[in-house]
Amino acid sequence: METRILRPSKTKWFGVMLVGLLLGAGGVIMIMDGKGPMGWFITLFFGLVGAVGLYNAVTPYNYLKLEENGLEQKMMGRTLRVEWTDILEFGLARVSHNTFVTFTQASKLESNMGKINKKLVNATSQLSDNFGMEPKALVDLMVVYWRAAMEKQNQD
Repeated sequence: METRILRPSKTKWFGVMLVGLLLGAGGVIMIMDGKGPMGWFITLFFGLVGAVGLYNAVTPYNYLKLEENGLEQKMMGRTLRVEWTDILEFGLARVSHNTFVTFTQASKLESNMGKINKKLVNATSQLSDNFGMEPKALVDLMVVYWRAAMEKQNQD
């Protein structure tokens, strides 16, 4: 199958940046009103949120790559590489108001973290972003690659 590279939604991450900066400005106002320690905490925390939003919106290094043999996700400098043959199932998990793509890896079923994740979201792993797609559409796309890899493995 043809390699496909998906990128995070710039609109979403610019929105995160804007919210972080606005709330950080609230911290600056608190500092000016004499509420120093809490104001500094809010300013630094939400300033960091704004910086992360900006980084994720503009960096070319965040992506989800779907390839013939597996997937590779890179976000915030961390890389996750999973072979299709290690994935048993896909799903969706709702956490607060966000829906994430999940999958169960055979190699992680017996690990402590895999067991914890399985209880929390009914899967051992999840993507950290939906890469500009609706979660269900992203699962459907990943399943196409997964099935192709399974068919190829059964032919070999």
